[in-house]
Amino acid sequence: MTDCRFLHDDFDITTSGVYTIYPSKYPGGVEVYCDMDTQYGGWIVFQKRFDGSVNFTRYWSEYQDGFGEMTGEFWLGNEILLHLTAENRWSLRVDLKDDQGEYHTLQAMDFGISGNKYTLTHGGSFQFDPVPPYLNMRNFSTYDMDNDEDTNVNCAAELNGGWWLGTCNGNSDASNGLNGEYQQGPDDQGIMWVGWEGHRIVKCEMKLRRF
Repeated sequence: MTDCRFLHDDFDITTSGVYTIYPSKYPGGVEVYCDMDTQYGGWIVFQKRFDGSVNFTRYWSEYQDGFGEMTGEFWLGNEILLHLTAENRWSLRVDLKDDQGEYHTLQAMDFGISGNKYTLTHGGSFQFDPVPPYLNMRNFSTYDMDNDEDTNVNCAAELNGGWWLGTCNGNSDASNGLNGEYQQGPDDQGIMWVGWEGHRIVKCEMKLRRF
């Protein structure tokens, strides 16, 4: 029972929820939220936001270990992602919902996290809009661990959340982080995403599934 797809395909588990899986690096097991409803099921959800109840302005160590509750808003943890994606091949799926009820899905093949800076890599998509190419080979940064490419600004501090960041320029990467500050005011609600301009994201989920 190494991942959610194993539970779905081999054990016919079709109800979404929190399950214990046993990847090779976690012989004692690790709890994850399995999305068994979306696109044939078997997805490990590693990020979920929908109401701003959890603060995503966190230390490097917190993003490393994970935070929040899997029945609410949460970040699974970079260390778990590192070990999961070190074996097999994985798809990445990003589901967005705006304040008007419109949905947008992005997907990438060959998703992986590697190295002590949790560098993100991904390939193309054959079914949905692709995950933006500028995320490829980006290091993860937080306000207390600046791994971005900008020598003048800590982009994670600008974003108010940890993310895979490059530079903070006029078309700022800091506008692309789904872990940024969740704005709850009537005129500035949700999270912004360059590439889906004009939409205020009030719900987002990031998930991965083994090929």
